[in-house]
Amino acid sequence: MSSPYSFHITRLSKAVSMFLIICALFIMLLTYTIGLPEMGFSLDYIMSDYPLIDRIMYLFVRFTLVFAPLFFIIIGLHTMGKGPWVPKEIELEPDRIVFRRKDGKEQVLYEIEEAKPYRLGLQIRGRTSAGKQVTKPVLRASLGDEEFAMFKSDLERLYGVKV
Repeated sequence: MSSPYSFHITRLSKAVSMFLIICALFIMLLTYTIGLPEMGFSLDYIMSDYPLIDRIMYLFVRFTLVFAPLFFIIIGLHTMGKGPWVPKEIELEPDRIVFRRKDGKEQVLYEIEEAKPYRLGLQIRGRTSAGKQVTKPVLRASLGDEEFAMFKSDLERLYGVKV
């Protein structure tokens, strides 16, 4: 007797992720076509006798221009719900709560200590089989209002925690 709940991606997260990805692509286009060829990359400058802080800043600016857009694309994909690290579903069972990701990995909470409401949903605190204390958020928007209400009632009924 388990109650599975599937996570859904909201319109706001899709819009924010598309904005991040488009901005990153625009920055990549400007950086790779205009910025880096104009500024250049010189090993002679790095190995020169200029002050160390100047050489470190030189490297920092070049690496930031190259790798920051890629980092923003990864953040955008995560926000959009793409990728294996995104949660897929949560399953309430009488003796445990299972959080499943898209890549099939699971995190299981056995001892549920509390479920604390906050502005965006619930934070469930419990322990894993190894005894490690974990706090997992469950967002209201990712479940939907009706499913979130059912989730809260199932959580109270199965684990006796007040929500």
